[in-house]
Amino acid sequence: MNTRRLPGSFTLSTALVATMAVVVIAFTGPVQAASAPVTIHAAPSTAQLRQLAADVQGRYTLADGRTLDVWREAGAVHAQIDGERTMRLQPAGAGRLRTADGGMTFEFIAGPDGRALSVNVAVSPAQPR
Repeated sequence: MNTRRLPGSFTLSTALVATMAVVVIAFTGPVQAASAPVTIHAAPSTAQLRQLAADVQGRYTLADGRTLDVWREAGAVHAQIDGERTMRLQPAGAGRLRTADGGMTFEFIAGPDGRALSVNVAVSPAQPR
């Protein structure tokens, strides 16, 4: 049996869906926005990471006299303190980078041009110094 639907016509299932929608709205009331703010964390884009690396790359003298080198290589930001092991860094907020294991956090203090002038290094208490 061939049936054709005319424009503007509806079937029983269409009527049932429409009726259910009206019933749901009637019982739930108007939808209200949540009163608490919602935070969405997004990974930085390649361009943002490139800019961050450009702003922080360089050589820094730490408070204890050691040297911190920061550079961008193969699409990632890396750091090394006094020629020890190379650490791959990940964004951890505005002007902040951290090691993948979370053991160290680097907070870069920017100058008027946006480039880092200095850095504060925090070591997690769980990590050996």
